[in-house]
Amino acid sequence: MNAEHPVLLTVDLQLSLVPGALPDPIREALAGYLRAFRAAGLPIVHALGGSLVLRAEAAGEVIDPRLLPYPRARLYGQYLKQGFLQRLGPNEVALYMPGWGAFQGTSLESHLRALGADTVLVAGCRFEAGPRAVLREAGEKRFAAVLLEDAVSGMHVLARAETNRLGIALRGNRYGNAGAVNRATLRSRIWGSKGLGRKSAEPSSTSS
Repeated sequence: MNAEHPVLLTVDLQLSLVPGALPDPIREALAGYLRAFRAAGLPIVHALGGSLVLRAEAAGEVIDPRLLPYPRARLYGQYLKQGFLQRLGPNEVALYMPGWGAFQGTSLESHLRALGADTVLVAGCRFEAGPRAVLREAGEKRFAAVLLEDAVSGMHVLARAETNRLGIALRGNRYGNAGAVNRATLRSRIWGSKGLGRKSAEPSSTSS
């Protein structure tokens, strides 16, 4: 099955982590994916954790402004704490994660279902923390999962071995200089001409 309705999901991009956990080459790769998804009109979700999110009033206090759709975007921490999604751009929202995973205790699954999404492309800080948890959750929720390894910090041999064991597809170095793209060219850059097969392994348990 090809991924017809992808969503870019960034995990743990809050500035309290980024200085030490998101090196410049990874941030630049992530910025490329964000530009490409925005240009193609495809949805983006930023899953954020930590107390900084709840205290902030401007999105630039939480996320590197270079990764935002608008540098002066507002962020309402108390609103996010109540479980609401906050819109940052035309097809871009932020949510607050009370734990490691972006699905647990949030409205992410219902948001993805409403979008008709079938695949989540995961990027962000510290593979062993948030991104790994999100990949597991996505499989349990019956979404195909793709790890954008050039846009995830903390990738190493054991991390790649674990994604392979879980049946997670790895993609990277395909965004190029995104510029103005449409959905077809974005699919080609990330998935290649044959598209992406649903590679996620069957989860050990089914979530209701």
